[in-house]
Amino acid sequence: MRNIKRRMTSGLAIASVALMALTLVALVTTVSAPTALAAASSTSPGVTKDPFPSLPLPLGATTPEAVIGNIIRTAIGLAGIVALVMFVYAGAKLMLAGGNVKQVDDAKKTLIWAVIGLIAIFVSYAAVSALIKILT
Repeated sequence: MRNIKRRMTSGLAIASVALMALTLVALVTTVSAPTALAAASSTSPGVTKDPFPSLPLPLGATTPEAVIGNIIRTAIGLAGIVALVMFVYAGAKLMLAGGNVKQVDDAKKTLIWAVIGLIAIFVSYAAVSALIKILT
């Protein structure tokens, strides 16, 4: 019975590490892609740059609805970062449990609540996006 519990625990640890790796790859891809595209477009031959470019809007929007939407999206993004931290914490807690049943159960509960939080973040993001599309 202990061998089965260890296999289940190691399977959860592997799954949490795989999820963290996928999230890291998605984050790096999301951050580096716009930079690479901007660098590629700025070095086009025969294109002159505007000597007096206009300044971008600080919040990236012109209407109050869009500004509020950007603020809400940023808050949801920060909540996603907190969820990622909770996954890392639960995974580390699970790997460091050392076979202690109480610690493994605590780590599983943390992982379950992190998944519930992530689902709540996805649902709230979908709702906010739909609401923003309706308002703008």
